[in-house]
Amino acid sequence: MKYIKNLLFILILTLYINSFGYTYTQSWIDGTPMLYDEAMSILKSVKNDLNFNLAPPVNVEPAFRIGDTKQFYTLNMTNYTQQILDASCLLVTDKAYIFVDKNLSVEQAKLNSLAESFEKIYDAITKQFGPPPFRVSNDPRIYLLIFDIIDGVRPNGVMLLGYFSPIDQFKNAEIPRWIRQKSNEANMLYIDSASLNAKNVNVESVIAHEFTHLIQWARDPEESTWVNEGLAVFVENMLGYNVKDRISAYQANPIVSLRNWEDKVENYGLAYLFFAYISERFGGLPIITDIFKNELED
Repeated sequence: MKYIKNLLFILILTLYINSFGYTYTQSWIDGTPMLYDEAMSILKSVKNDLNFNLAPPVNVEPAFRIGDTKQFYTLNMTNYTQQILDASCLLVTDKAYIFVDKNLSVEQAKLNSLAESFEKIYDAITKQFGPPPFRVSNDPRIYLLIFDIIDGVRPNGVMLLGYFSPIDQFKNAEIPRWIRQKSNEANMLYIDSASLNAKNVNVESVIAHEFTHLIQWARDPEESTWVNEGLAVFVENMLGYNVKDRISAYQANPIVSLRNWEDKVENYGLAYLFFAYISERFGGLPIITDIFKNELED
């Protein structure tokens, strides 16, 4: 009977997927899954002392002003080594610092637009799923770092356009010496500068995806990758951003596993479709919120 139920579920999900039109377009992936193994190792070493403070601080003065510079640890995605990046603070709001690689130039109008969009993204996601963690810093602002993420060439023009590093949620004093990565000790989102002008990709969609990872980490840091990524793409769609590129990639190559993550675009499409189906058939957004906040693993 269990086999029959599973078979029926797969059949219904397949029919649901086929209800979407198929048009392949350029797409992108997230670098976050590449950082989870080391983050899990750190988590195991500090788990007894882990406490995600979800109460945001009140009236904290900005730590940076426009024109200030700061060094950040960033990750080379081709060999998983860290590099130190010099960046300038080009915008400060009540909810964000926007830092840009000192070697890059971004139009002020674009930065203003990003800041305005992030305010809406922040409000919408935190209203639905709760606040970000404040474990490593009492600053309520999220760091958005725009730079050229070093990444190799991928098939079909697929780009790696951003990541959230869970390692930043630990203090460096907590990280075992054998771990290769260092923490920026801040709530940070890493955004590839190519996303500012990429065809068929909305940079705000990338920001929403990575911010969802930050929020979800504080609720269930041990959640499976396919759940994390499926929920993040679901939130992109919830906010009105286009996710059809991920759906089309899955339709073009449906022979991928839901649970065994390969970090292909089609993995994102299938994971999203799973949660889209659950939402449509079993209670809408409230059930997604329950899954988001549930600390049980898949």
